[in-house]
Amino acid sequence: MSLLPCLDGFLRVVPDLVVETISPSSRTRDTIEKRTIYAGNGVSEYWIVDPERRSIEVLSLVDGEFERAARVSSGAVASRRLPGLDLRAEDVFAEPA
Repeated sequence: MSLLPCLDGFLRVVPDLVVETISPSSRTRDTIEKRTIYAGNGVSEYWIVDPERRSIEVLSLVDGEFERAARVSSGAVASRRLPGLDLRAEDVFAEPA
């Protein structure tokens, strides 16, 4: 997490990782608009979870823009920014018991 100068008395905090779950009603906003906002604010890693396509896209910030680090629909997904954070795509999309 990065701490940036206070604006109007509020501390500006930038997360290292944002995980966005796409909503069918806001797909464009979730995948395009927010991507631009997060990159512009310096979020290091952005995961896009797409329940419809059952995929997880991992994006890493490089020179101010996101580049795809991985896209998985099965198997392991790991954070480059937060060591030890890893999961299996199958577990993300598993139906509740």
